Amino acid sequence: MFSETTARDLRHRPLTDPTFAREAVDLLVSERSRREGGLTLLACDDLGMLKVPICADECPAEPDRTTRTAMGNLFWAVGGSLGPGATAVAVVGHQGSQVTDADRAWHELLVQVAADTDVRLLHFFVASPGYIHPMPPPLSLAAL
Repeated sequence: MFSETTARDLRHRPLTDPTFAREAVDLLVSERSRREGGLTLLACDDLGMLKVPICADECPAEPDRTTRTAMGNLFWAVGGSLGPGATAVAVVGHQGSQVTDADRAWHELLVQVAADTDVRLLHFFVASPGYIHPMPPPLSLAAL
């Protein structure tokens, strides 16, 4: 559950901190997106400051070639709009409280797309109603 200060702090704190990013996800990702398998991308600048949340309430259960192309285009647009060093937090929604192979496939896809487009993926979460699970950071960030 997000703290009362999360909404106020969202404009002044970067999403680089995993605890604060998780609170932001809890605040910004809709219940519908969590129930119906939506994708939310919190597009941030080079400092990790949220600039715009991008929400797609319905996404395929598992990513495919078309999804990879669409996500590549989205990440290129984020990088082009926010400039060099753009960052993002990605969230996939689903029913249930356990991470699935489909969630892992989304995580793997978005880590690769981020690397290919020079948008640094700060965090990846799986969210369902009442449940937010952080996935491991990309190896390039885990070493930092």
